[in-house]
Amino acid sequence: MFCNLVKAQSPDFTQITNDLLYTNPAFAGTKVCPRFIGGYRDKFVSLGNVYQTFYGSYDQYSDDIKGDFGVTFVNDLQSKGVINNTQAGLIYAKDISLSSKMTLKLAMQGEFLQHSVNTANLSYPDMIDPVYGFIYKTGEPVISTQFQKANVNAGVLAYSDKQYFGLSIYNINQPTSTLATKNYVLQRKISLQYAYTIMYRPAQQSIKDATYLMPNILVFNQGKSTQIDYGINITKYFLMGGVSIKQNLTTNFDSFSVLIGFVQKRFKFAYNCDLSLTRVTGSLFDTHEASFTYYFSCVEKKKKNKAINCPGI
Repeated sequence: MFCNLVKAQSPDFTQITNDLLYTNPAFAGTKVCPRFIGGYRDKFVSLGNVYQTFYGSYDQYSDDIKGDFGVTFVNDLQSKGVINNTQAGLIYAKDISLSSKMTLKLAMQGEFLQHSVNTANLSYPDMIDPVYGFIYKTGEPVISTQFQKANVNAGVLAYSDKQYFGLSIYNINQPTSTLATKNYVLQRKISLQYAYTIMYRPAQQSIKDATYLMPNILVFNQGKSTQIDYGINITKYFLMGGVSIKQNLTTNFDSFSVLIGFVQKRFKFAYNCDLSLTRVTGSLFDTHEASFTYYFSCVEKKKKNKAINCPGI
């Protein structure tokens, strides 16, 4: 029996409060001034960098369009480039004022997807010499092909200067590509996000000496996979730290993550290491992720709603 339908899923990041536009397109413009975010994730490094994901985004508010816009880029490499998925997207978001403290943002995102497969660098048994190892050319046919598709995502975000609650739907149209006689379907992904900032400051201390705690949770479902990410970030002065747990309710794959970083007025850097509690690959420290955020300066003129001022966002 042969399976002609392959159900694909999106790569996931651990730093859900840093890779914001990848989590929900409605985060576009929530800082008003321009913001750049870059991220890199290397999953299962003990297997030889077989899952690598690069991410970048830019967003800001614009008077010209009376709303917010963002651009995103994701490159996901599997098996050292045998499978290469590239996504480039454009976001438009619009604010609706619910009250003096609460804002609702609606967002739509259109994406260009390119899915490619190239088996030229794969190793096969007929390439092995008993003494010298891989020295022969394989007799297996080389598959080298690619497919392009359009994709649609949407998001809703309710936020104040201290908290946010979001709902995002990715791959609404579930784009399908046909490669090597198989159909690859990028499954629809539905995600819920919530975070709240708690400021702790003794009465005798100034605001700059305050400690900020930000508990956060993300729940998403894609196909038959359901996952919960919950954690807490702590910011004190220019230092940032955090812990989180990633729990997949379908595969029972769990990981514990430790995050460290530093925050300045104009930029932020964060690094985390995921500790595999189930040791799928036999290694404990097997996934690494880093992100960098740069906040551009600007003059806020006509933006009616406030930005999210959670430290670390």
